[in-house]
Amino acid sequence: MKSVVFCDGLQQILFRSFNTNLRGFMADHMRAMLFNTFKRNNIKPLTSLGGSVDLVEDPCQIGIEDCIVKEERDGQDDSKQQGVFNVRDATLRDNLEQSRKIRESTIDVEQCSIATGKTCFGGAELSERSVLANHAALVRALCTEGKVGAALRLQSEIKKHVVPDLYTYNILMNGLCKMGELSKARCLLKEMSEVGVSPDCVTYSTIIGGYCRCYDIDGALDVYNTMIDSDIMPNRVTCRIIVHVLCTGGLLEDAMNFFSKLLSKHKVADMIMSTILIDWCFRNGNTFQALELWDKMQQIGMRFDITAYNVIVKGVLLVYDVKLAYGFLSEMFKRGFLPDIFTFNILLSGLCKSGRLDEACGIYHKMSFFHVMPNHISYKVLIQGLCMYGNVAKAVELLHIMLGCSMIPEVLIWNVVIDGFGKYGDLNNAYLTRDLMVELGVTPNVFTYNALIRAHAVVGNIVDALSLEEEMVSKGILPDLVTYNLLINGACTFRLVPIALQLQSKMISRGCQPDCITYTQLIRVYCMKGKLHEAKAIFNQMQKSGVPVDHVPFYILINEYYIHGQMIEAFDIYEKMEEKGLVG
Repeated sequence: MKSVVFCDGLQQILFRSFNTNLRGFMADHMRAMLFNTFKRNNIKPLTSLGGSVDLVEDPCQIGIEDCIVKEERDGQDDSKQQGVFNVRDATLRDNLEQSRKIRESTIDVEQCSIATGKTCFGGAELSERSVLANHAALVRALCTEGKVGAALRLQSEIKKHVVPDLYTYNILMNGLCKMGELSKARCLLKEMSEVGVSPDCVTYSTIIGGYCRCYDIDGALDVYNTMIDSDIMPNRVTCRIIVHVLCTGGLLEDAMNFFSKLLSKHKVADMIMSTILIDWCFRNGNTFQALELWDKMQQIGMRFDITAYNVIVKGVLLVYDVKLAYGFLSEMFKRGFLPDIFTFNILLSGLCKSGRLDEACGIYHKMSFFHVMPNHISYKVLIQGLCMYGNVAKAVELLHIMLGCSMIPEVLIWNVVIDGFGKYGDLNNAYLTRDLMVELGVTPNVFTYNALIRAHAVVGNIVDALSLEEEMVSKGILPDLVTYNLLINGACTFRLVPIALQLQSKMISRGCQPDCITYTQLIRVYCMKGKLHEAKAIFNQMQKSGVPVDHVPFYILINEYYIHGQMIEAFDIYEKMEEKGLVG
């Protein structure tokens, strides 16, 4: 019975509004909130909620269907539906409290005499500022819930009587930009100037950030130029966004010039901007420029944080300068920074790529002294490095440590270990690893099968390799170019030309075009069998296909023609090679 009283009372409040259009909007919004609350707490409403809201025909208006609650009927007798209200349910209480606040804000607006700039509520006068505050609160609540369309509709109704303030416009601008509605955000910016509300730095920064999230560099720079033309100085956040978007767009020099102008004009360095620029200098291979910027920033008194040190260590390890990386780590320790998981993973990756596996394993064992536990990336880097340099046994040991820590390795790690066994022809351990992988719920992919096919090819078991290709297809895994090149290489190694040609036809029929490696293997096997005419036919086929080629197939044919004393044919191939710029 209490639940009935509760719903009836709430319905009376819902349908109170300050004009006809807003009345429909608020009813829909409150219905949606109650419906979501009942649904989340398994409470069946006494009545079905329904309603509709018409869209405002405005180029800056977005859809508000997300705030409309559709009728839902479960097919049961209405007399059997019961509403349950549990006052101890914290979640329900919070939602009802939010409903109450929005309702009270609506009542305040309803009883306002907006035209005069004064409002009366409970006998007390409220200023226009209070009206705008209530309006902004409603808009913020709607935008927070993702109902930007509903917020825009409310805005269009309110502005018929009073001009919204800058704060409200910024809230709407942020909501539109998060949704990627940049054209509507620009319309809103235009509307601000038309009604006499001047955009501020936050307004422009919000739109610039929206363009950056969509990787629209031109749009971001256009808004930035508009901002400067309006005599609004960008703050640090805006400048960071601009630097980042220039770097991601491949305009590093423009980003450096932009930063230099800021530095010379304001005499204030920004650590985040500096770190972004240093990182992108390293990514573009400009190691000297990155180190120069680092030194320059330190000379003017900038104190870098742990993130900046991680960037500089990663950068110098890209050029395999381990000694310099240790130097920056030492400097980091002196400044009171302890390495985090990112620091360790950067070190492990750099050392493994440099072939310093013993040092990498030593760093791995020291992580616990800093109370940093290895994660998936730590193990992946180490296992890849160990398998690359042939220490598969140690890689398997780390794999089992992962399993002991309740970490299920991703499929890439399993594939690396399987391939590590396969390179040395250890089929038994390769299949044992594959079986363990499947047992733990990790599904093999095309790379898993490629690793197993390589293992069979190494030991010359072409029959089982071909059966794996059939197994792949039966499981819905399509062989790729690498699969067929491995199989063709295996067939060519044992001079099984018919099988190699059959595989070539099969790969083409499945939409997988041969590359230079495919053609080179076929040319080589024909030359090994002394069939120069067939080899030349494959060579011509390769030329017509238009695939990128290297010097290898040319050298094979030239050498074979020379052995058989066919110098004219050899010179002809050499001229074609020269035409493609492959000589020298």
